[in-house]
Amino acid sequence: MAKAILPFLIHLFAVFSSDALAPRTIRLLRSAPCRFLGMKPLPTAVIDPAKPVLKLGLDVHLEFIMAVAQKDHASPHAPRKFTRAQLVAQVRKWVAEGFQVFCVQESCGFGFVLHRELLAAGAQSFLIAAVTQV
Repeated sequence: MAKAILPFLIHLFAVFSSDALAPRTIRLLRSAPCRFLGMKPLPTAVIDPAKPVLKLGLDVHLEFIMAVAQKDHASPHAPRKFTRAQLVAQVRKWVAEGFQVFCVQESCGFGFVLHRELLAAGAQSFLIAAVTQV
């Protein structure tokens, strides 16, 4: 949504602003939209090369979560069905076994509860949003 609204904001600011700072502000808007739109910068993964990596792709539904796991660079495992509590417990177990756990899920209408629980369990969790290319 931020990408879609940014050109509109720049246009509005350029049309309705008469102060001398307008060109500078437009340059700042184009270079750092996160600050002006109240968004946080994108998170980056912290990878320890000494630990094995476990990547989880999550498809979150109201009643269950489908998870596909990939250890290091091996082929992904078959999808498994979890409840939220089961997934968080499994992530805690993997973290206790020494894995670096990275979770990716598409943002949806269920809020950030699962994301926060995965972070508390020791995983690095990332929410992604579908973006339409303009």
